[in-house]
Amino acid sequence: MINGRITKEIRNKIMNTSRPSTVGKIKIGELVERKRSDGSKYTMPISNDYFICKSENLTYVEMYNDLIGKTSNLTITFESDKLNECCFERIVYRDGSGKNIAYGDGEIFNVWSKLEKKYIQTNISAIDLKKQLNLDGKVEFTLIFKIMELQGFFGLWEFNSRGVQTSIKNITDVFDKMVLFAFDNDIEFTKIPFHLSVKKHTSNNLSNSSYPVVSLVPLFVPETNNNFKLANNKPLELSK
Repeated sequence: MINGRITKEIRNKIMNTSRPSTVGKIKIGELVERKRSDGSKYTMPISNDYFICKSENLTYVEMYNDLIGKTSNLTITFESDKLNECCFERIVYRDGSGKNIAYGDGEIFNVWSKLEKKYIQTNISAIDLKKQLNLDGKVEFTLIFKIMELQGFFGLWEFNSRGVQTSIKNITDVFDKMVLFAFDNDIEFTKIPFHLSVKKHTSNNLSNSSYPVVSLVPLFVPETNNNFKLANNKPLELSK
């Protein structure tokens, strides 16, 4: 007799539903409208010290604004401890219109082929690819996560950054250390809550300009005998 349900393993293979879809982006920058002295309008990018939500589905934006609003701290968890799935860097080469011509890790790149109309993977250094494309590559970072303040919502959110010396290093260092820590202590990484936080910093030069830095902080501290507690002293339930 044929079963009434497709097994999870087969469903994941044929429908690619092994994880929730990404439904929106969490940003710290936005375009705002300004007026010139002659009354004409223009838009300019600004950076914030709080997170904002962007999504093609306005229902998600309204839900985020109603339940969270403007905040500098989000409590998040990850669906996986695999870097390529939720916390990854890429060197990206874009043309003048912003189209992604090539992306990779510095040694292996997916390069767009006009002839085959698809990305072709090739082993090439970032320096050689720069010469070949006559373009400068930039490091782009992506973080994909669940927001715990949106309990019961089946969807993932994405944060992007190009802050190589600030936000990217802050986040990847903590993520990598916590993956190893969870493995060494037999902890399920996906059960560990984190704070994703943004704070404005002032530069040390004469300009006194400010810029946002995003950081990732685990919300628990280790105790003895492989016991753990949340940073706010509430117990953390970890699945073994």
